[in-house]
Formats: sequence, structure tokens, C-alpha cells
Amino acid sequence: MELTKEQEKMLSGERGKAVQKAMEILTGLGDIYGAEKFTPVQSAHVSGVSIRTAGDAGLNFIEEMVEEGAKVTVPTTINPAALDLRDWDEMGVPEEISRKQIRIIDAYREMGADPVCSCIPYLVGNEPSQGQHIAWSESSAVIYANSVLGARTHREGAPSALASAVTGLTPVYGYHLDENRSGSVGIRPDPDLFAGGGTFQFSVLGYWVGANFPESVPVIENLHPNPEQEKALGAGMATSGAIALYHIPRVTPEAKENPEICETDEEASFGTEEFEEVRGELDQTSEADIVCLGCPHASEEELRRLSCMDVENEVWVHIPRKLRKRPDMKEVYQRLREKSVKLVCDTCMVVSPLSEMGYSSIGVNSAKAAYYAPLLGDVEVHFAPLEGLIK
Repeated sequence: MELTKEQEKMLSGERGKAVQKAMEILTGLGDIYGAEKFTPVQSAHVSGVSIRTAGDAGLNFIEEMVEEGAKVTVPTTINPAALDLRDWDEMGVPEEISRKQIRIIDAYREMGADPVCSCIPYLVGNEPSQGQHIAWSESSAVIYANSVLGARTHREGAPSALASAVTGLTPVYGYHLDENRSGSVGIRPDPDLFAGGGTFQFSVLGYWVGANFPESVPVIENLHPNPEQEKALGAGMATSGAIALYHIPRVTPEAKENPEICETDEEASFGTEEFEEVRGELDQTSEADIVCLGCPHASEEELRRLSCMDVENEVWVHIPRKLRKRPDMKEVYQRLREKSVKLVCDTCMVVSPLSEMGYSSIGVNSAKAAYYAPLLGDVEVHFAPLEGLIK
């Protein structure tokens, strides 16, 4: 890679050991992917925050970076933790897990990161503009940033996102380049399947696209989703595939600005057969100890919608703490409390120690949660639309 004099000093250790370690990570990635240079980033978002996914090795790495003087140089947010940082004992989280988790959060805070502990940083203060270069990990946040916001980021891992946060740089390759952002396959869903609102159908569609076209830039035709549906669509794609960008004609920003970006040589249809195939694959049980919503974290609009619905089952909704503090949401939260809906901050069902908390099955309306909860939480899932879960 071609480095500036300042970047050479960073790599040689003249700007400190933590900066040197970060530059070694980034130049290594740049060499692997054939990047010729670095570009500045406007923000970072770091995953691997939960002790369940980071483990002791991740905890040690983060604390070592702090000891070596690591400080973030761009606005940086972090992903969900393994527990609600204020009410972890009420959730039934073992104390040993909570102690290690709090150490991770404290380390990121020491580095200057904003501990939002959310997978939707774009709704809690870290919202990039179209065309901005950023360094984000967390697959559902990456695909939302690239697709819905029109920003530019790789699908970073936790170490590389942290390295970019420390250096303010990322190597230029992949989705940072215009030539890699054009659509590659057109997806034609049956519009009748998506009548009536909600996010469940979009989550299923996304999962099917990711499973069948895992390295693609899909162009989703015939649909005009709202932001919550776009969030579910992208999260599904990123779960079953390595997709980090999609376009929707006349909806997503790059597609509106340059319609030619949506031209593809390959087409595929999505109908009832494909829908039921995904639903059958992910739905493991008809029973659930508890219903867990908010994967990715629930938005203001999703909370408002739930507060107006009849709720009979035990429901936990995972949200960012910054949203929990919003004074204009007090009436919504009061209605949810009256329905015995519990708001859980800082974490989600995917990275929580569910089995250690005494649960063996959960109900979810997210393909991402349905896929990861059995793998990471050691629970079975009932995968169904919201209306069927809460009654």
C-alpha cells in the first residue's frame, strides 16, 4: 500500500504502540484485498462487545489496547453487550458473566467510545451521510448503512473496526469503490406476500436472498418498504449470506440518484414456496418460554406499534438505552408497562446467556434471531409474525 509520511509514522510506532497495532491490522487487510491506499473515515461502529462472543481473548485484547494508550479519533459506537448493564441481576445473569462484561464496556469507555450498546447506531446518534466513508462492523448495521443511508463501509470485523476507530483510516477496497456497488441480481418478490405491513415477511425474504445469492448486490423489485422493513430485510440478508449492500429502485438513495445501478443480468423470483421454505427451516418449536423482540434493536415506530396491540404473552423488547431515555416516549412506555412488556436495554437475545438465565425456548419474529439464538444462546426458537407471538 502507498502510505503518507504520517501513516508511515503510525505504522512504525512513532504515534504509540496502540496506533501501531491498529495500523498493522489495517495494512494487513489492505494487502490481502489489494488496496492501494487509505481513506479517512467519518465514524466507526464496533461489534464483538458481548462477552459471549468476545470471550476472554477478546476481553484481553481490548484491555491491552487500553493499556497501550488506545483512543478513538472518530465518533465511535459499540454493539450490544450480553446483559442489561443496569438490571443484569433482575434478568438472572450469572455474576461472573456480568463482571467480565462490565470490564469490556469500561475499556471501550476509557478509549472514548460512546457505549450505546446497540446494533442500530444510526438511530442513536451515529448516522452517516450518503457517500461518507465509515468503518462499521455488525452485519445488520453495515448493510443498513450501505443500502439505506448510502454510506460506504466494508463488512468489518471487531478488530478492524476498532483499528479504524483508533487511526481514523480504512483501506480502500470493496464497497468503498464505485465499481463494486452496482446491482448483480434482480429479485422479484410476489407483492401479495407483503400486504398488510409488518417486518416478518421482509425478514424472511432477506434470509432467502442471502442464502441463495450470498455474495451478491441484490436489487429488490416491486416493493416500497418503510425503514423498519428495510432494517429487517437487510438483517436477514446479512445473516444467511455475506451481503453488505442492496438496492431498491426509486427507494434507496443510490438507486434514486443513479437508476442504472439497478440494471442486472440475472433475475430470480420469490413466492409462497420460497417463503414457506425459509419459515419451515427456522421455526423449531411451537412453544416459547418468552417472546423476545428487537433483533436488530426495536425502533421508536416499532415500539409505538406494539404499544397499541393486544399483548397476552410475556414479552421482552430489546432497545437502545438512549431510546429508553427519550422523554417524548413516556406515554408509549407507560402503555407497554400496562401490558407487562419489559424493555431490555444494552443487549439482545442473540448475545444474551439465555440458557444460563433459565430459558430453553424463545419466540422471535426476526430471521437473524431465529438463526443465531440456537447457536449462541442454546435455545430453540418459535419463528412467527409479531401478531402470532404476542397472543
